[in-house]
Amino acid sequence: MSRQSITFREMLAPLPAEEFFDGWKDRQPIHLPGGEDKFASLFSWPEVNRLLDMANVWSGRTMKIVMDGAALAPETFCRPIYNREGEHVMQADPARVRRHLRDGATMVLDFIESFSPAVASVCAALQVWFGGPATCNLYCSWEGHQGFHAHFDTTDVVVLQIAGRKTWRVYTGRFENPVDLPGYETTGFPQDYHEHNKGDLLAALDMTPGDLLYLPRGQYHEALAAGGESLHLTFDIGQATGHDLLANLQHRIVDDPLFRMPLPSFDDAEAHDAHLRRLADRARELVRDPDATALFQKAQRQRAFLFCYPEFGLPDRGDPVLYRVRGLAARLDGGGNDRVLHTRAGAIALESAEASLAEWILSRDFFEAGELGDRSNRTAALAKLTEAGLIERI
Repeated sequence: MSRQSITFREMLAPLPAEEFFDGWKDRQPIHLPGGEDKFASLFSWPEVNRLLDMANVWSGRTMKIVMDGAALAPETFCRPIYNREGEHVMQADPARVRRHLRDGATMVLDFIESFSPAVASVCAALQVWFGGPATCNLYCSWEGHQGFHAHFDTTDVVVLQIAGRKTWRVYTGRFENPVDLPGYETTGFPQDYHEHNKGDLLAALDMTPGDLLYLPRGQYHEALAAGGESLHLTFDIGQATGHDLLANLQHRIVDDPLFRMPLPSFDDAEAHDAHLRRLADRARELVRDPDATALFQKAQRQRAFLFCYPEFGLPDRGDPVLYRVRGLAARLDGGGNDRVLHTRAGAIALESAEASLAEWILSRDFFEAGELGDRSNRTAALAKLTEAGLIERI
């Protein structure tokens, strides 16, 4: 899995990654046309069929069937079976699924990164650049029928068009800082609310194979297959929020005797207000505590790099040594023995072998140390490039 099918820079090309983060990330959608073969190595219709033939994987939880904006109840496309543990589960019924697809329904498969090494490598690359966990859903749809109506997502979204054509309507409306909590995510509102708040049409984009679409979280959009069958991958990239910070601090709060004290009577407004002020001051101290900051940064980093990276290299039973490449604004200047590596941390001169290693690393989003083989002075070079800010061990 550490062998990347495509890197993040290659996905964005010809747009430089630095321009994407400076002008588009968190700000506005962008559509990047690409060649027909750009994402051919990632996925295909035969790969869809290979996954669907893994019958035990697909249930009402991992598969969705959507017709004209409404997700069908699992009972309409699943059959009850008993699994190996003797538990009653609902498994996708191929005959029922095909019947709905013939009627024009859209099929959505979740957790694709769990079944496809190529897709997992894309998730890993997105996690490196965005700093948050990434997952992937697969969408199969047919001309003239819509899956979901206008809505927003709680995550940043990167769409890769694999096969066929699909028209995306992106609207000016944007829900402010959505999160996966009741009242702040798209399913918590009726469709009338979305129709009222989606705003004017910002762009109608005709996505063809090799195209990429980025949507910042909260951006209203909808999609419709435009020619025959369509196949695309949607990557959702989550970000940590202030709400996550407070949730992470809960154990520190309950350890503080002040937060375990009963509140003054609501009839004593002055004492009540004074106590709340003490709580607010103490909460501020906890949030600004360097130890708490370090713990949250560690938790945020672990959340971002927990999934989609190579874990096994059997028959070798050793633990992998993984690195992420901090490639934003990084470059190598000069030639011969006069090479200089520039990163956000500054500039550093490299010897010829170190420069060769840095050049290879800059072609990746992440890598496993074993991929470097028996390069001489590998450990020292990796330490130097870590100190220079080019790489960080995951």
